[in-house]
Amino acid sequence: MNREPIAIVGMGCRFPGGADSPGQFWRLLCDGVDAISDLPPARWNLADLDTLEAGASEMKHARRGGFLEQVDRFDAEFFGISPREAATMDPQQRLVLEVAWEALEDACQVPGRLAGTRTGVFVGLSSFDYYELLMADGRNFDAYLGTGNTNCVAANRLSYVLDLKGPSLAVDAACSSSLVAVHLACQSLWNGESDLCVAAGVHVMLSPRITMSFIKAGMMAADGRCKTFDARADGYVRSEGAGALVLKPQSSALVDGNRIYAVIRGSGTNHNGRSNGLSAPNPRAQQSLLRQVWRQADVLPGQVQYVEAHGTGTALGDAMEGKALGAVLSEGYPGGRSCLVGSVKTNIGHLEAAAGIAGIIKVALALHHRQIPPNLHFEQPNPHIPFERLPLQVVRELTPWEPGGESRLAGVSAFGFGGTNAHLLLQEAPPEPAAPPIHPPIPHLLTLTARSDAALRQLAVRFADHLGAAHPAHLPDICFSANAGRTRFAFRLALVAEHPAEMAGLLAAFGAGQRLPGLHFGHSARRRTTDVGDEAYPGPASSSVERRRMLEVLGGQFVAGSAVEWGRLAGDGRMRRVSLPTYPFERQRHWMAPEQPPLPVHPTPAKVPQPPHSPRDRLAAYVQKQVMDVLKLHSAQTFEPERSLSDLGLDSLMLVELRDHFTRDLQVTLSPARLLRNPSIDELVEELSKHLREKAPAAQPQRLGDAPVQETVWLAHRLHRPKARLRLFCFHHLGGGASVFRQWADALPADVEVCPVQFPGREERIAEMPLTSFCAAIELLAQVLEPHLDRPFALYGHSMGSLVGFELAHRLGEHHGLQPEHLFVGGLWAPQLHAAHMANRPAWQSETLSTLLEIPAALRTEEQFMAQLWPAIEADDRLCRSYSYQERTCLLGCPLTVFGGLQDRVAGREELTAWNRHTNGIFRLQMFPGRHLFLNDSRDALLKVLARSLAPARSVY
Repeated sequence: MNREPIAIVGMGCRFPGGADSPGQFWRLLCDGVDAISDLPPARWNLADLDTLEAGASEMKHARRGGFLEQVDRFDAEFFGISPREAATMDPQQRLVLEVAWEALEDACQVPGRLAGTRTGVFVGLSSFDYYELLMADGRNFDAYLGTGNTNCVAANRLSYVLDLKGPSLAVDAACSSSLVAVHLACQSLWNGESDLCVAAGVHVMLSPRITMSFIKAGMMAADGRCKTFDARADGYVRSEGAGALVLKPQSSALVDGNRIYAVIRGSGTNHNGRSNGLSAPNPRAQQSLLRQVWRQADVLPGQVQYVEAHGTGTALGDAMEGKALGAVLSEGYPGGRSCLVGSVKTNIGHLEAAAGIAGIIKVALALHHRQIPPNLHFEQPNPHIPFERLPLQVVRELTPWEPGGESRLAGVSAFGFGGTNAHLLLQEAPPEPAAPPIHPPIPHLLTLTARSDAALRQLAVRFADHLGAAHPAHLPDICFSANAGRTRFAFRLALVAEHPAEMAGLLAAFGAGQRLPGLHFGHSARRRTTDVGDEAYPGPASSSVERRRMLEVLGGQFVAGSAVEWGRLAGDGRMRRVSLPTYPFERQRHWMAPEQPPLPVHPTPAKVPQPPHSPRDRLAAYVQKQVMDVLKLHSAQTFEPERSLSDLGLDSLMLVELRDHFTRDLQVTLSPARLLRNPSIDELVEELSKHLREKAPAAQPQRLGDAPVQETVWLAHRLHRPKARLRLFCFHHLGGGASVFRQWADALPADVEVCPVQFPGREERIAEMPLTSFCAAIELLAQVLEPHLDRPFALYGHSMGSLVGFELAHRLGEHHGLQPEHLFVGGLWAPQLHAAHMANRPAWQSETLSTLLEIPAALRTEEQFMAQLWPAIEADDRLCRSYSYQERTCLLGCPLTVFGGLQDRVAGREELTAWNRHTNGIFRLQMFPGRHLFLNDSRDALLKVLARSLAPARSVY
């Protein structure tokens, strides 16, 4: 077996204390930060910790730990995973995807270029808290429960997403899981099974049950701190986190020009065998393992200068580990010298399955920076460890690592409470090639890309911060690494500068929303690239002015979608790869309970109205809606028709469901083979169009054709104003009609055209069948109003019409790129409260009409009148009950004004105020005297507010 050193060329991490990158983690370690905190209130119910017998004061130990932020959030779309599937995915799987991607980016390895390669994936994990939570509620059972919560899929999913063909497995060895995973990755590289490996570890705490078990076993520290090697050691504190390494043979890393953090010289595992107890450590097994690994690497004990101990902070475990380590070191350590020891658990707690990977990342960073961070909470040595007789010294402060001419060597240990021990030996990276002579600065081209405008601006800010602290000599390496070592997305940015500070200023301005000269920014659809000609590249003899001009042109071509050979811009040809800021994931909540979506940092501006008029456009909108429904997507903001179905997150189960929709709605049955070839949305629309053309016209669904009724029937009581600046579409209340808006045109500005919308089944349309499906009503309304959206428009809805206006605004924005100038709603609770209100209310009875619709008692006793009115009321009741509110990641961007009646018993002020979560624009609540139909009681006051709101000079409040 080839025992060539294994190079660590990339790292990614999420650790307590906000250490979301190796750089942040290193600062935390050097600053001696204790990242242990109180239990986040939303993590679990503190009452669960008091379920043991009365007087169990040790329960307070469970109220501290090392916690990650936003474990409920994930950028599912980035990895081609549907929201539907993401909701049942263990957050541990999500973290592995994110930190592995970041580790690959840190290594300047484009993930997409690994497709089909012998890249191995090894992941250490052992908990399953999310599965426990899901199982507590039967509503969470679905087809994705298994794959989302089986531990092996944490590794398998990464291999699947990146199309990796090497070994892929999860390792559960309790606290040594991730160190064993790294060991197996090294074995795979050494025996030629893999050419590259991603090794990771992850641990998340979502339930108090295991914590309570460990408390009863006496494992937890009373003060919530790991006091490793200290006389006060009384247990450890549980923590969570994730880390990933990119590993490759050292020779391969040198040829590829990788930056190497450290190299792994040897690794090994063993088991305690039968000892004092299943969870009791065995110092003899630990000694045997240390000797085995160091002998394998041809290293003498006296050459090891630092050991990252398992060091949980238990009195018994620390003593046994210290004695075992000291015994091996005593066999050859030079007199008068000591091996330094410490434990990262004193900073971030015990990450259990991810503890080993945290230790490796700490040591690799220490070797890279040639400093050893302090071991915290060490005041008095553990009296059971004879430090005075052993060559051991606990690191108390940030210590320069100067081995006196010898190569820097360090060990990392992790011991599982089930008896599995693991140890790795790390060595400093080989010397880098001598830096080239410093030349006068020349212009360099930097390119950045992202999946959205907001992500690109955030990435620009990250690079601005990085470049602001960069040495001018590093600019060529930074630009080459960013240009050649990152995945290319649709939103693109290019800029040219001679100095890092100049480039940082341009990037910071772009991140703040400015467009300075010299910045090329645009959206380039994928798969539309062309090669750049040879004449576009500056040569060695090009002057600085000529080089800048050529790079500006090249940057513009890149933004437009052209393919660039980045190696031709490497200047002296070194092509060194350096660590850079990683991609800013746009995480959204994917959990068992809904939550208000976060506000976007940079709201997307309203698009120029482009209504889809052709039958193909309508079919495309229909297909997009079906795909979004199957995926449970609530926003079409980043919906790209050229993406394949698999890229969007559709798997075979969802494809079958999608095919059933087409069969039901279009009477077109596509073959499974056609769908399994993963067509794009555009290709799918083309396929369906072909089938529909072959069918008789009468068989095509009415919803995809023109509106089946005349405009004057739908837009009743409309006063045409050909020169109107804006149209106001009005939607009436339950059981009502468009006549309630008949006189509005007289009171509103002359440049506002009032368009009352008349639903079938009432007033002049009394003979028509009323609508009873809310989704179908919105789709039909979008078609009816489509020809009239050729100028700015606003929407007003009262009671039931409020839901109509709200959903129509989203429908027009998501499918047609249209946004109202203003949304007005009145007399109804916010949409997210709808299901609860309808569940608590029985079907409408005739006696409720006097208060709800304000129908005089004389008319309520008129049988003929009620016989005509009642079918519409019942239909509207079914229409309201068919409404299903869904959270959306994209909020409305227009102002939202909510009206209410002071005496209205349907919706009170609190329920009306709850509408404020649905817009990024201005929100206003206006109350008027009156009951539910206050638009009659306070019509003049209401119309004055509308007139002010719609006036040209005051389009918003």
